[in-house]
Amino acid sequence: MIKSYICLVSIVLFIISMIVGRYIYSFEKKEKYNYLTMFPYEIKPKAYGLLITFRGLLALWLGVCSISSIYIFFINQYLLIEKVLTLVIVINAFLILSLFVVDMKNYRLHQTLSIFVSIFNIFMYFLLGYLGIRFAFTKFPLALTIISFIIALILIIILLLPSLKNWYVLKRDEEGNLTRGKIFPLAVFEWINIISFVLFYLIIGITFLII
Repeated sequence: MIKSYICLVSIVLFIISMIVGRYIYSFEKKEKYNYLTMFPYEIKPKAYGLLITFRGLLALWLGVCSISSIYIFFINQYLLIEKVLTLVIVINAFLILSLFVVDMKNYRLHQTLSIFVSIFNIFMYFLLGYLGIRFAFTKFPLALTIISFIIALILIIILLLPSLKNWYVLKRDEEGNLTRGKIFPLAVFEWINIISFVLFYLIIGITFLII
């Protein structure tokens, strides 16, 4: 039950972070933040106090995620694969935080970090699915294993989409101005992976609540 509560806390912190971030963006920019065209780092308040508040919430959320992974998969666990999963999650938490900090002034670094987040997400779900098999579905049920492998496969397909290769290509609107269009591939790609990270804890939380 405690494991489920920890996962729930991490999800609530993420939701609070996003609500605060969107509110700050709308307040300063006088426009709504669009997850389909804007990058995570663009939620960057100009006021130093607001910036610290938002990034502090993000750090708290990812810190709770890391601590919960250590509690669930590392402490009192005897399989090496569980400890590897913990390491993957903790590293991925830092990578995700970097997406909110590193902007396109260093676009090669930002794109590399984005790809690594996706790869680590894939490893997270693959290892979780493998744990179900390793424990013969006694500790992690068959449904969790199937869902984990399906999500890992979906993330692989998204990572290999051709549109990501030309993510930087802009479109022209009716007035001839260059815009990102209604959907900007790399921005959506990053948000999908951030949501996938949150979904991981939702799945784990529900699993330990049921079993």
